[in-house]
Amino acid sequence: MTAPSPRRASQPVPPNKAAASPAEPPVSAAAAADAECIQAVLAGQRERFGELVGRYQRVVYGVVFPYVREPHRAEDLAQEVFVNAFSALAQLREQARFLPWLLQIARHRASREARRQSARPESALHPEMDVPEPEPNPDRARAADVLAMVEELPEPYRQTMLQKYQQGLSCKQIAQAEGVPIGTITSRLTRALAVLRNAIGKGERP
Repeated sequence: MTAPSPRRASQPVPPNKAAASPAEPPVSAAAAADAECIQAVLAGQRERFGELVGRYQRVVYGVVFPYVREPHRAEDLAQEVFVNAFSALAQLREQARFLPWLLQIARHRASREARRQSARPESALHPEMDVPEPEPNPDRARAADVLAMVEELPEPYRQTMLQKYQQGLSCKQIAQAEGVPIGTITSRLTRALAVLRNAIGKGERP
């Protein structure tokens, strides 16, 4: 009988290396500046909140305007958004994420206002007034036709077009407001403009 061959000594199993914790995404200079400003406000320098208002007022306006379509009401809503943000500033845990938090407040407030307006009777929104008929203006009529075509674009192309060409926001500002890459915004604009050019060429609505 053949003697069994001796078993090889099992090799020691090296200890598992501790899994490296995922690195936190780097904080942008703008986000770091927001956090520093918020800390100063919470420490008693309340006037520094004006820096945040000046930095993001135009972006907030661009977010709320498509909901109400009235410049003065959009300005009022933007101010209300900043008032709400100031009141709740101490509740913001990730101070470097101030902008996404602010835009969430803006969308929520604008959505509420849009629902409130849609519930109002048409006569309250557009009271009858004795206004003289404007003289015909071909350029104005053409612009009105284009705006009507933009209004009929599917979302999110419609809102992006309004933010870019009616509110004058840059692609970067729109991307910040929507929380999407800037390439997404440029792609939306390219697609929307192609649809409009095609519709204008055919004399049709998109």
